[in-house]
Amino acid sequence: MLVTSVGYELVIDEPFGQPRLSWLLFVVGGPMLFLVARMRLEWEIFGQVSRSQIIGLAALLLFTPALARWAPMVGLSVVAGVLALVPLMDGLRRRKQPQEVSVSPTRPETSGDRDSEA
Repeated sequence: MLVTSVGYELVIDEPFGQPRLSWLLFVVGGPMLFLVARMRLEWEIFGQVSRSQIIGLAALLLFTPALARWAPMVGLSVVAGVLALVPLMDGLRRRKQPQEVSVSPTRPETSGDRDSEA
């Protein structure tokens, strides 16, 4: 979150200035780091990774070279759009599915079968 906020502050200072590659590291790198961390969290909790997050990460990677040529505000808008689409796609996909069950080893046992060592 800190990397993302630094990128936002840089763009707020000069929204339509010349694009700088160092700023792109913060504007795109922060959200990419967030998506990677979120994928890791879902892997640890649910044992799977959301397809929408993979698509969002791939979209950010693909847009990065083009964003290096545009004004920082355009880059920030594209990144915000991608980040907004990730939960929207995820919500639409999960709308008719049952709630996911945690596979975390810390979750309480739900079945009647208990480990004999417990």
